Amino acid sequence: MGQRRAARSLQESACCIPEGQPEDRDPGDLLRVRRVLRQVQHQRRRRQRARPPADGHRAGRPVRPQGVLAPLDEYVGKDLDLTGFSKTLLANGTVDGKLYGVPSGIGVNQLTVNRSGLEALGLKLPDREWTWADLRSISQQVHKKSGGKTYGVDDGGGGTLQCFEIFAREKGETFFSEDGKKIGFSADTLQEWWEYWAEMRRLNACPPPAVTSAAHNDLTKNAVVIGKALFTFDSGVYGAGGSITDAQLDFLPTPRGDWSGAREGNFVNGGVLLSATKKSKRVAESVKIISFIAQDDAAIKDFQLLRGIPPTDKARNLISAGLSETDKLNMANADYISQRVAKATDALPNPVPPPQGADQVWDLLFQSNLAVAFGKKSIKAQSGEFFDQAAGVLSA
Repeated sequence: MGQRRAARSLQESACCIPEGQPEDRDPGDLLRVRRVLRQVQHQRRRRQRARPPADGHRAGRPVRPQGVLAPLDEYVGKDLDLTGFSKTLLANGTVDGKLYGVPSGIGVNQLTVNRSGLEALGLKLPDREWTWADLRSISQQVHKKSGGKTYGVDDGGGGTLQCFEIFAREKGETFFSEDGKKIGFSADTLQEWWEYWAEMRRLNACPPPAVTSAAHNDLTKNAVVIGKALFTFDSGVYGAGGSITDAQLDFLPTPRGDWSGAREGNFVNGGVLLSATKKSKRVAESVKIISFIAQDDAAIKDFQLLRGIPPTDKARNLISAGLSETDKLNMANADYISQRVAKATDALPNPVPPPQGADQVWDLLFQSNLAVAFGKKSIKAQSGEFFDQAAGVLSA
């Protein structure tokens, strides 16, 4: 991984704990800390609702802690209790072998499912070990049993996060090269991917391109939200209203590869990373606050899912009883994926930090898939154009 880009990305995904309490206050006043952090979280949630994600969450995708963030290694096992944190998860906050950030939650790649709509058609939720062939099959059944009124899944041909990136990793390829200067997957992989979605459209397993185009960067027009599909790769629809306002939602991992030699494509990221600024005179106090957030029972119960799925089994067990059914299902699926990835022996390392121009390349993939879907270009022609344009963006 490019060290400079990794460090810069880590800094951008970190939430620095403010310097300690005023001198005339008790530095151990953790109740005050809890109130401050909850206010910060509330402000961030308001900004997130005002600016919905494009085609999936990107929290914790590590885009320079040196000189900015303080390394925390000397505190681990002392004032910083990381009991229950997996090595895989802590790697999200580590650069050049030093720990700069502690994950406040875990992020996974998953599909959101309108389970109420699925059951109304007499269909069952697929097993978590489902494959891309299973997705095609259940999507066809949805369209057939609904009398052609509903499609199975939104068109993922242009979706990077939660979708194509996982498919490429199952092929043993990455979206971007290690240095971030070029595309990391082959033309053959992209062609196979687009052929899969062309077949999905032909089978009415996913909506026509007009629905896909309208939903770009607009969650209110997502196929599941407007009742046109029951499965979506867009994690942002949870709480988006529309046809799923009263529906029971459920969650599934991104499908597995169903070919010989397919690898584990999923990965776990660390959500927002809790860090301390290097210039602070109270790094030690900040570390105690980070440890408090991670391990204190009351703090864990207070935050619940405000910072994503809790990063440890202890935390997940503590909050489970007070969650809604949908939140419980969301957490259970994230826990399942986290454990599966931890056990995998064939998974690639977590994706490199998105390079400069990544957003342009992700959008280029989306628009390229639309060009194919609308019949403006053949898959082969559009693939060549995609690689040429992406190379130009990444070399700029």
